[in-house]
Amino acid sequence: MRLLLAPLIAIVITGAAWGQPLEHVLVYVDNTVPGPGSGTPSDPFSSIAGAVAYVWPHDYIIVRPGIYYEEVNLPYFVFLRSEQGPAVTTIDATGQPGTHAVTLGTLGEVIGFTITKQDGAGLYTSATTSEFGRVIRNNRVIDCPNGGVELDGPVHPAFAENVVVDCGTFGVRLGNGASPFFTGATVTGCAIGLDRVPGPPPDPIAFIANSIFWGNATDVAGITPSDLISCDVGDPAFAGVNGSISANPLWKNAAGRDFRLPFDSPCVEAGDIYYNLNSSEFDNRGFGNWRKMDGDHDGVATPDMGAFERGGFDTTQLGTGVGSTVVIEIDTGPNTQWFAAYGTYALGPSVLLPTAGATNSFFWLEQSTYTLMGSSIMDGTGRAVLSASVPAWAVGQFIDAQALGVDYSSGAPIFNFTNAERVVVK
Repeated sequence: MRLLLAPLIAIVITGAAWGQPLEHVLVYVDNTVPGPGSGTPSDPFSSIAGAVAYVWPHDYIIVRPGIYYEEVNLPYFVFLRSEQGPAVTTIDATGQPGTHAVTLGTLGEVIGFTITKQDGAGLYTSATTSEFGRVIRNNRVIDCPNGGVELDGPVHPAFAENVVVDCGTFGVRLGNGASPFFTGATVTGCAIGLDRVPGPPPDPIAFIANSIFWGNATDVAGITPSDLISCDVGDPAFAGVNGSISANPLWKNAAGRDFRLPFDSPCVEAGDIYYNLNSSEFDNRGFGNWRKMDGDHDGVATPDMGAFERGGFDTTQLGTGVGSTVVIEIDTGPNTQWFAAYGTYALGPSVLLPTAGATNSFFWLEQSTYTLMGSSIMDGTGRAVLSASVPAWAVGQFIDAQALGVDYSSGAPIFNFTNAERVVVK
């Protein structure tokens, strides 16, 4: 299944002649409203099920933040997307009928959710004939004792940037010729991380790349070292084959389910540039970021292994509520002066930025658009850490944050954007 050259994967959705008017297109869901709703931005449905019963093929269901206690069965050609990402949008089907929390139909998408079913399995999709076009991206599938994600039959989904954690019997299962374009996954805490069951072989154009299978009872089963490309697998037999390694990924806080990569992780800049399904689009909402950033500042941008690209801007909250601390790590490269840009909310009113030999004041201002907020010289490692105490008004807010580093050491400025991160203050 090793490819000499990765295929270019492009999924283009166009208006088709379905016979229905095209007014639907975007259908909104928000379970904080009394409902039932009509699907418009000002009158959203109060449940995903209400939207599913209403949509036509080609419609997008846009789900606003919240915990949705329901099972989801997506019909043909419907795209389910969270508005604000998996940190704040959960589908919890625990106690609901059915075996899976989410079932994905033909030509559909599931993007940007935390998915759980503590008495069943996570996400299921199947096909009886070869099919391209499904997308499973940027989801967190957790605490599903009967399995995380099951791909059944000759389906070729784009499977990217998903985290599968503590899902019992398997994290991801490939059966009956399932042939995903599989990249940027993190799978841990399962009996088998990635399981290919006996049966028809996958299509040779499929691939499994740039992923971490670590901390499972068995990290991969039914898969040979040559089947993986630039992956981190706990079994040392995979090390050195097709760019794969076997090394502790040094996740920031695995016990706390923080699977981001620190600067010294062996998975930083260890992926294969040709097996990256993401576009170069920059998403300032904090998810779907660039998957090719220069995480080690060597002048060459290479994708990382796993679901999270190290992009130079990480935040961690210590505790919750008023008086807790948000710690911000900024890494824009050696010799840089950095600027931080923030969205609608502030953590402020002020924080202190430690620098080499000095401490500078740094003010957090509330702005409706991105604005240059402050600067300071970083030390030779290119990293600085600052912290802010959370005031009452900031609890429950979302803060879109990003930093820009400028290196003047060679005379002409060299610019280095970090990723944008959605800081969720709890």
